[in-house]
Amino acid sequence: MNRGILEAKKIDRYYHIRTLGLNYESYSGMIDRYFEEKGKLNIYPEAAQIIDAHKARKIRTVIISGQEALIAERFRSYLGVDDLISNRRRIEGGRLKDFEKPNCYGAGKIELANRYLRDKGHTLSECSFYSDSVSDMPLFGEVAYPVAVNPDRELVEIAGKNGWKVLNFELNP
Repeated sequence: MNRGILEAKKIDRYYHIRTLGLNYESYSGMIDRYFEEKGKLNIYPEAAQIIDAHKARKIRTVIISGQEALIAERFRSYLGVDDLISNRRRIEGGRLKDFEKPNCYGAGKIELANRYLRDKGHTLSECSFYSDSVSDMPLFGEVAYPVAVNPDRELVEIAGKNGWKVLNFELNP
């Protein structure tokens, strides 16, 4: 099983079909409405507390996500996270185009994280990384402090074998 590897073409096709015929302004408005009506409700209070604790200790926080930046930026801003590494769409003439390369997934996620950290004078071997999915195994393998959050079954097993911290959060009803 090749976890953490998704073809860039599949990601591009998924977002292309999802946004077919939409211009940037329309799509951005849809994202704003989604975030206000549903997106905020999917933020775990415990996750926000961890982010706040890191910030209080002057630890830089970064969201690294395979989600497209137009959506992930709403979460970054709301949570007060310092930066975002995500799939970024090209916009030409007000129209959504394909993604900049590399895709923020698997090896591409590592490349983008390394590029970001290099500019800041750091390396992945100094970082913590929180994720819920075994698909992030490539990045888990590069960081000093991997943390599995509400992990899928396969990640629970891997975290246990490797002695990683496991956190389980619940949404408030």
